[in-house]
Amino acid sequence: MVNAFNSVLKKVIFEKLGVANGDIIQLILFVCEFYAFESPLFYNHHNCEGDVIVIPFSMGIHQGDLLGGTLFVLTHFKV
Repeated sequence: MVNAFNSVLKKVIFEKLGVANGDIIQLILFVCEFYAFESPLFYNHHNCEGDVIVIPFSMGIHQGDLLGGTLFVLTHFKV
């Protein structure tokens, strides 16, 4: 499944934060804490064996992240 939020490359988030102006640059360490590593996605297609496939994912903004909207705008628009 693809949507706008999970199409954001994490490396782009850090690139944009690195060149940001003003107070938003202070978010770099905070964002690194949650986005610096690949996020595992767990997938199970309801097969009989119950096998779960783990997919390392280097894209996307975490669901429920209150900062997600800001990170999305930062990567898609000049701010």
